[in-house]
Amino acid sequence: MPKRSINLIIHKQLDTTSVARLKKYLPISAAASIFIFISLFLGLIIYINTNLAAFKLRQVEATQIEKKIEAAADVEATYTITANLINKLSKILSSATNYTKVTSEIIELKSDDLNITSATTDSDGNISFSVTATSVTVLNEFVSTLIDKEEIDHKFSKIEAHGIVRDKDAKYILTINMKADKTLIQ
Repeated sequence: MPKRSINLIIHKQLDTTSVARLKKYLPISAAASIFIFISLFLGLIIYINTNLAAFKLRQVEATQIEKKIEAAADVEATYTITANLINKLSKILSSATNYTKVTSEIIELKSDDLNITSATTDSDGNISFSVTATSVTVLNEFVSTLIDKEEIDHKFSKIEAHGIVRDKDAKYILTINMKADKTLIQ
């Protein structure tokens, strides 16, 4: 038997021009792409690290500002509550009736022997007060003066004096109810 030889080496075929170009430029473009990727990746890491330091600085500043705000919150709350209370009080005072004229008229009638111990008024002009005096004559003079104010000045009306009581200190107590003129209450 004759010997046969088998050729296992395949004959080289010539590449087309496009394949030849690809073989030549593909490794160069792959290397350039890897270089660009690595450059961008390193640049991004550097950018993130520099911004991370700035971010941490801003975070520390924000924490400090939050602490200052918390410290000022108590003062601000006190200020807000005080401002609200002042607003409410001013509303109440602006809507409240002024009794200064009424009380000044009654205080004018007072003498050294006479003390006003309690007084109440309402928005309708009703006045009730108690007086103490050293004698009954002082009380009579006081009531007479009130009646004169009623008849002459017409500042008071419906004057009612309720029973004179003598206390342990030998002083006389009298309770008086009357109505004040609307011009005195505004």
